[in-house]
Amino acid sequence: MRQLLEEGREIGPEDLAHISPYLTGHINRFGEYSTHELGVQPDVYDPKLDGTLPRCMSRI
Repeated sequence: MRQLLEEGREIGPEDLAHISPYLTGHINRFGEYSTHELGVQPDVYDPKLDGTLPRCMSRI
C-alpha cells in the first residue's frame, strides 16, 4: 500500500475491500470428513429433533 501511494496511485475503500492481511486460500473452515473409507455411514437426518442436549452436555 505504501509503495503504491508513494508511486502516486490513488487507493479507495473499494480497492481495500479486495485485499486481506493474511492468506486464507489454504484453509478449509469446515474440514473434510470421509467416513465411507471406514465403512461408517452417518445417521439419517431427522428434521423432528427437539433440540435438547444430552444430559452430559447440559452443564457445559
